[in-house]
Amino acid sequence: MARDTALVPLAEGVDAVPVLHGRLESAVAVARAIREVRPDHVCVELPVTLGQAVTLGVERLPRLSVVEVGMGRPAGATPGDDRPPAYLLVEPCEPLVEAVRSALELGIPCHFVDRDLDDYPDVPERFPDPTAAGRIGYDRYCAEVLARLAPSEVPEDRVREVTMAHHVQALAGRVLVVTGIAHVPGLRTALADPQPMPIGRVWREDVRLLHLHADSAREVLSEVPYLQAAWDRRRPDAPDRLAVHLDLVRAAADRYRREEQGGLSPLQVRMLLQYARNLALSEGLLAPLLYDLLLAARGVADDNFAWWFWDEATRWPVQEGPAEIPTIRISLADLRRQTRTFHFHRKERGTLLLRRIARPRLKEVEPGEWARDAGPWHCSYPPEDVVIEGYASFLKQRTTGILAAEASRVEPFTASMRDGIDLRETLRNLAHDGRLYVREDRAVRGRVGSVILVFDPDPDGERFPFAMTWQGEHDDESDMAFYATPPGVHMVGPGISRCEYGGLLMSWPPRRMFQVWEQEALRAFPSRPERLLAAGILYSEERLVAYVAAKPPRALLRSLAARVDRKIVYVPIGQLSPITLRRIRTFHMLHGREVRSWADRYVR
Repeated sequence: MARDTALVPLAEGVDAVPVLHGRLESAVAVARAIREVRPDHVCVELPVTLGQAVTLGVERLPRLSVVEVGMGRPAGATPGDDRPPAYLLVEPCEPLVEAVRSALELGIPCHFVDRDLDDYPDVPERFPDPTAAGRIGYDRYCAEVLARLAPSEVPEDRVREVTMAHHVQALAGRVLVVTGIAHVPGLRTALADPQPMPIGRVWREDVRLLHLHADSAREVLSEVPYLQAAWDRRRPDAPDRLAVHLDLVRAAADRYRREEQGGLSPLQVRMLLQYARNLALSEGLLAPLLYDLLLAARGVADDNFAWWFWDEATRWPVQEGPAEIPTIRISLADLRRQTRTFHFHRKERGTLLLRRIARPRLKEVEPGEWARDAGPWHCSYPPEDVVIEGYASFLKQRTTGILAAEASRVEPFTASMRDGIDLRETLRNLAHDGRLYVREDRAVRGRVGSVILVFDPDPDGERFPFAMTWQGEHDDESDMAFYATPPGVHMVGPGISRCEYGGLLMSWPPRRMFQVWEQEALRAFPSRPERLLAAGILYSEERLVAYVAAKPPRALLRSLAARVDRKIVYVPIGQLSPITLRRIRTFHMLHGREVRSWADRYVR
């Protein structure tokens, strides 16, 4: 982000910092300007009637406050015409709040110079996305906006600007005025001539400072709370908005992994940020809003991840707990702001309902009781065998489909329709060609004999230290070699361990693969994913070997496959459903065949 102060001269010894209310870039510009200029006085676009409450709220930061102004009943109005209260948020990313905060920290006198008006109209203001200021510089951004800014036609603005000009003219020395960018032209005009003392309210009894409830803080802040917290920690050094979005995605993915054993691949993270960027561009913005990020989070993962993303993005932990002042709950409707609703359809709700209907989960009578039933022999849980074998069949079809797509040929239609019209190629060339294109499908040579699925390469072997080889028990099952979390750590029943695959190999037909992790011929591959792939190549009786992982295999393994007339077909794991992968990744290991007789009472 460019280092600039964006000072706009207004008169002799008077400069302004134009701001957009509630935006991070403006708060950063104000903090830098006050620290670099060190003026004799700082003036903010707030009335003196709110000065005491705002100052107390700034002193409470990072705890958030709300200044409530009870509008009461206008003169001559009937009892039913009471006006609703007005609210001012004291939040870190509000540039007026930052001006007061910086002035207090540096010991510079701060003056509240605006006029107190009850009937100020809602004036819609549309400015270019200030995210651009982080790239082109805040001074250039303001210069471009002011060059195209039309003078305000609202009579109340003229009264406010004259009032601010009078208070500024009463100060001696260098004065820095922090005001909305729309008031800069009118304030410059008002300062050109001496202004008389305005007649207006200088005190009101219906102002009070309130503590913002933690639930309301998730909804009403001008910027995303996660971004505001980053600014509050680093000020006056400005955080990069897009970099903070990336940190937010990673933090939400970590919570999603801890709370629900889910996870996001690097490809999904990149897709999420690209999706959110495209949503922002469709709305004329350079950086996505929280609503856009939530839509993207749901799109690349599920509603459960979107909920954790929202929870991480909107948390303001210091708001929780008792406060020394009264607490208030407010909504965006109270602030007269537009809203968009996002509904979460978390799957956990249905799960909780089923648990109430079903029998309760059995528990240990004393800690460690179930671990004592863990013997030296291990076998699988048959219902999960059916699931993993079914998913392996799906991966076989996916592999042959990839090869079929690569082997097919598309050509312009001449005399034969071949295997049908290729609509994609026809539409792609419609504008400049106009010809019809047809597809010729070619048969795929060979079938899939081994499937390798790598969830986590775990190069240090710390997360998944346990490794073993299983033989299929009948002709419909495959032989399997895998590495996983160790059994006996997470017991869910007598002799029943819940484990998690790090990677696995499945090879057909069964009862041929033994001791993959102990074979001398495979020790040349110290990486466990590569050892599984090498074993899959050597044990496959078919020509094709499917390899599903985050990264493609090395050329050494492709060369090994070619020497034994095998072909590795790489399938990026990011192309597969993360929900399905999470479901099949967890499995149960039974410590003896006799455990199968009671396993269904404990395994959900």
